[in-house]
Amino acid sequence: MRKPRFKISGSITDTPLFSGLEYQFREFKNTGVDGVEIFLGMKSRWAYKKIRKLSRKYNLPILSLHQPYWSSYDLYFDEGFVRMADKLKTSNIIIHPLPLANLRK
Repeated sequence: MRKPRFKISGSITDTPLFSGLEYQFREFKNTGVDGVEIFLGMKSRWAYKKIRKLSRKYNLPILSLHQPYWSSYDLYFDEGFVRMADKLKTSNIIIHPLPLANLRK
């Protein structure tokens, strides 16, 4: 069987509200995805140590980091998530153009 040229990433989000980060990592590991995207929210924005630990535990690399939803809706542009991407050693950051901020400061 030919291996696909792309990677499949599961998106870990703050929803469902009552599921924890570990539950989502475990379930994505069971599906066979190549890695995960972290869509930052209140459960995950300040939990990079926990996310890094779960990434190692379930052998699921963090393929991308999605800007926090409050940045997506232009409520507040959280520049710290770029530093978090560096700490999580991901090479992809997902942003939306609403805040139109310069990330190369």
